[in-house]
Amino acid sequence: MTSGRKTLVWGKEQVIEHAEKLLAAAKAGELDDVVMAHRLFKSDGSFEDIAFGGTEEQRAALLEKLRATDD
Repeated sequence: MTSGRKTLVWGKEQVIEHAEKLLAAAKAGELDDVVMAHRLFKSDGSFEDIAFGGTEEQRAALLEKLRATDD
């Protein structure tokens, strides 16, 4: 698995646009061979890790990798 980790700082509109593009790609079946993980930070300071695309095993491995980079 190649690391293409990026740090992005987006406003609300950019997040919505990105989510809409991902949803359209998923509906079109374009995420079968792609797996992504995102960490969503909430205004209360908590966060949620999500992964999508790929297989269940790929998603689990990517979430593990994301969590292993926690400081």
